[in-house]
Parts: sequence; C-alpha cells; structure tokens
Amino acid sequence: MSKKRGPAPKPAEQQRTKRISVYFSDVEYESLAQRARNKHDLCNYIRAQVFAGQTQVVVSIPEVNIKAYGELGRVGSNLNQIARHLNSGAPVDLQQLQAEIAAFRMALIEQPS
Repeated sequence: MSKKRGPAPKPAEQQRTKRISVYFSDVEYESLAQRARNKHDLCNYIRAQVFAGQTQVVVSIPEVNIKAYGELGRVGSNLNQIARHLNSGAPVDLQQLQAEIAAFRMALIEQPS
C-alpha cells in the first residue's frame, strides 16, 4: 500500500472554496510583495492583514458632497419645524406654508455652487 503524499485534508468548515480576484498595478504589487517578504507568502500576508483589522480603508468624500450634506441637514430641520407646527393643531397660514415648501423644494434641487 502506498503512502498518501501531502498534508491531511482540512475539515469542510476550514476549506477555502471562495475566491476574490483583485488587480494591482505593478507598483502596488511590488509593495505588497516587499511587505510579505516573498511572493509565495503574499496570499497569507493579505489574508492576515484583512482579518487582523490592520488594513486601513481611506474614504475620500468629495467636498461638494460634504457641503450638500450640511445644507440638506439645515433644510431637513426646517421641514421638521413645518411638520411640528402642522401637527400641533395651531392655525396655519396656507400661503406662508406653500412659500416655505416651495423654498424647501428649491433648496433640494439647486445645484451646489
């Protein structure tokens, strides 16, 4: 009887069956390979970085979005004040309410400057 070669198979819950393909530029790849110390250990290095929580994801929010978010918060606050007034049962000036809603609508559709 011949002896089996290689390591014993891992249990089903430890087997890696899912693949994620990621492309790197030459510079990025070389940087990763240097950090991993050798190209054969690259998968283990990347896996360790991801699951150790040591990877830093930098999210860049465009300035126009930051400004729009702030403006939307102010407009939303105004809308909440209108809704609170309407729900209080106090008398409502319909022309003033229409003007405020029109201003609210214009603030939503205006192009940021």
